[in-house]
Amino acid sequence: MQQYHGLYRKQYSHPKIYAFTPAYTHNHQHMHSYNPLPRLSKSCVPKSTSLFSTSDDNSRDRTTDIKGLITQQIPVDATIYDILHTSIQLLDHQSIPEPDESVLHLVSHALNLDWENGYRQLREVIKLSLPFPKDCDSKVLHSESTLTLARQTLTSNQRATYFSLLERRIQFEPLQYIIGQWDFHYLTGLTIRKPMLCPRPETEELVELVIADIDQLLKKRQLLDANNEDNNRIRILDVGCGTGAIGIAIAHRFPKQVQVVALDLIPEAVDLSNENAEKFLSSLVGRDTSVQDVGSLYQAITCSAEELTNNAEATDTIETNNLQPKYEMNFDIVVSNPPYIPKQDMQDLSTDVIEYESHDALCGGDDGLNVVRDIVNRLPEWTSSSSPTDQQEKGGETRFCWMEVDDSHPRMMEQWLAPGSKESIRLGVEYCSGYKDFCGRDRFVKLKVV
Repeated sequence: MQQYHGLYRKQYSHPKIYAFTPAYTHNHQHMHSYNPLPRLSKSCVPKSTSLFSTSDDNSRDRTTDIKGLITQQIPVDATIYDILHTSIQLLDHQSIPEPDESVLHLVSHALNLDWENGYRQLREVIKLSLPFPKDCDSKVLHSESTLTLARQTLTSNQRATYFSLLERRIQFEPLQYIIGQWDFHYLTGLTIRKPMLCPRPETEELVELVIADIDQLLKKRQLLDANNEDNNRIRILDVGCGTGAIGIAIAHRFPKQVQVVALDLIPEAVDLSNENAEKFLSSLVGRDTSVQDVGSLYQAITCSAEELTNNAEATDTIETNNLQPKYEMNFDIVVSNPPYIPKQDMQDLSTDVIEYESHDALCGGDDGLNVVRDIVNRLPEWTSSSSPTDQQEKGGETRFCWMEVDDSHPRMMEQWLAPGSKESIRLGVEYCSGYKDFCGRDRFVKLKVV
């Protein structure tokens, strides 16, 4: 069993590396000769026990130890170049996942550099060799701005900010929570807040699979270049939206052709999803008469998969808030990255995941399939329509469901929902196919409603 980490689920490449650049291994021979780094005791930075289960006194001692270590290793006159290399060594020595990527982002955040370019600028700094080339050297391969940044020191405010960020990372807090944003698909700077799951790069692959299906459906309807009325929009249901990454990425790609409804049990997740929708989709409003407001393109609501039903008995138990008593269904595609980690595997999660991200968004029950079963049970109702007009217009179209799952699930689901099997006939859902992620692991399943 490979360990789950906060920057990815099962030893995946860091999203920034995956999206932009090859992995970089820092060169220790260019480090300044600061004192050897002492390793904090397990009572200071535990990896498998709770960071918050110790007494207040122990917690204060741990924080004091971390602050003292950082202050000792990074003197006041340290340059950005020195800080980058020393901090990477410090995180690496404390067994923090992806130390180099963490430091690049933290320093960029402390310096308030541009989100898209600051990371790249610091990566160029870290590639420099000592001694720095002279400004007049005709063989200089690095820009003057890179050399200037490398020689820069921190102001007192920047130093306090950076030390605070570094201290949080040493305590295994996920990088995405510390800097408060992350890139996902073509969404640059998606807002991230705990305890919602940090977006993973393999989930971008799930989005791409859904996009390919939408393209096929649009071609079938011959609407790619036509004026797309709201009642012809492809309706997408995102179950367990979290930050809103999946549904917003799809809506951002097809603003004229889709309408996304997203669900989550956690009100904070619904608020964050709608906040991110405003951030990324509001600029599309007014460009075309088909996008009247963000809500016509994307809307997240507080609801579980089990509760999204028009069954009278189930509806009576729903806390409606601002939901309608009866839900509009008729979804063309359902997509979900549900809680899927089997209960027995939760103990293998690394500290940055188990201590910070939502347990309910990670654990899928004994076999990891609890929410998956709820989704499968509801699929026929979600994809049905009470409107004769809709039934006629969409007659003959197969409705699909895409899910990201544990690598043990595709084989189990293939047996459970095999075409023609009793369970498949009873539920009205068939297993279509499974797909591997970019690391070669069974990660995605496609189901169809029959």
